[in-house]
Amino acid sequence: DGNVSEDQPFPDGEEVTCLTAIRGTPGFSSGKHYWEVSLAKQSTAIKQSWWLGVTSKSLQELKITPNTSNGFWFLSSSPKRPDHLEFSTESKALLFVRSRPKTVGVFLDYDKGELSFYNVEESSLIVSFIVTFTGQVFPFFNPGKGDEAPVEILHKRECSQPGEQQNTTGDVTTH
Repeated sequence: DGNVSEDQPFPDGEEVTCLTAIRGTPGFSSGKHYWEVSLAKQSTAIKQSWWLGVTSKSLQELKITPNTSNGFWFLSSSPKRPDHLEFSTESKALLFVRSRPKTVGVFLDYDKGELSFYNVEESSLIVSFIVTFTGQVFPFFNPGKGDEAPVEILHKRECSQPGEQQNTTGDVTTH
């Protein structure tokens, strides 16, 4: 039924819950959109707990389990497997990675129904999904809790393809 219970833990366990989630603006109902999120700083270790993607829900609706059937499409760290990432499907989708990305690029092509995640440092695709969106979707971030590394949103001034534009930055940090 979508309600959170003890039988349905959050994707990153106790380290990340919906209480630390942030819904970005603006919302998108057409077009191509790209942004990057830094998960590491030189002075701290790489972020261990995070979620990045899009949502069609308001944060007041976070009494449901955040997954694709409930309007949450995101990539997350895997709490117990540092060599894997997870996608927010109802059945866990584990993705093997050689190393956790330091910067993740998120590319949304609303009109084609495509959501892609990139490892920016390696210039490689992590995973791409075909999604049927209805209504607006919003950038979705969850910086987690318990580790010192901040989530830094690297804004793109214009978007045509991943990695083409200059960055401006903004930090989102929770402790």
